[in-house]
Amino acid sequence: MLMMKTRHADRNQTLFDPVVTSRIEKNGPFFTGLHMLAESEDNLYLPEEPAIFANIAEHEVALYEPRGWICGAIELRKGRGRRINLSKIRKPWKVPAYVEPDALSFSGCSASGVLLVQNDSIFMRLFSRKVAQKLNLVIVTGCGVPRMGVRRLLYRLCNELSLPVFVLVDSSTWGYFVFSLLKRGAIAPHSRFEYASIGDLRFLGLRAGNIAGLPSGALPLRAWKSGWDLRLRCMMQYPCFRKLSWQRELAAFLKQHGSVTLAGIYDHVGDDEFIRAFLETPIRSLQWLT
Repeated sequence: MLMMKTRHADRNQTLFDPVVTSRIEKNGPFFTGLHMLAESEDNLYLPEEPAIFANIAEHEVALYEPRGWICGAIELRKGRGRRINLSKIRKPWKVPAYVEPDALSFSGCSASGVLLVQNDSIFMRLFSRKVAQKLNLVIVTGCGVPRMGVRRLLYRLCNELSLPVFVLVDSSTWGYFVFSLLKRGAIAPHSRFEYASIGDLRFLGLRAGNIAGLPSGALPLRAWKSGWDLRLRCMMQYPCFRKLSWQRELAAFLKQHGSVTLAGIYDHVGDDEFIRAFLETPIRSLQWLT
């Protein structure tokens, strides 16, 4: 059962940071509680963000909400049951909430990597275009911020099959947050959960400045929000963003002064150009951040 302890603060007090605590038993990790811990030094979040993080965290309970899809050149086996070859089914396979080895095993995989797509709508477009087969990838979506089931699945694909995990998200503060979440495994920005922390994680984009090279026309740039300056300044302190390459990326996003969604880019350039410019080219030319 998920137990939540909350504390009340007035407007002058610091905001709270949700931390998922865990304990490890023979069969692997599971969660025993979520606590809202007071941040003593820095205001890391805007006023609405604790509620957002809490909403994410409520879905961290095992077997609570299966949310996500997977497709590609991989064969899975549910428990001791039948094998499922995802390359031969007509629709994506829904990721179950519980993906531990006793319930889900990998019986075969010929893919060279995994692609995590933030949006399920883009995932479905890529599935319909058979991108998994064209680029030899396993493609996964968490339908937004990946729940623990999807994060554990990505961790297992990386660790057990030695597959790199590519990340394709919106050019936005939440897109960067998704990468940081996969990198550390835990929701809280300054904590780490090793059983969901993906070692070989590669950020494809969307990169800040990507729209500069797009064809002329109405560019899909969404207006800058007043709180993003603070949020971005806080993100620059995340351990995974302290590299010079990431500091430059976040500074470029600040200069871009607006967010860009995958759907906006996809609609603007079309199927073939999106796949070529934002997937095929950066993967083959090693244009990613780690």
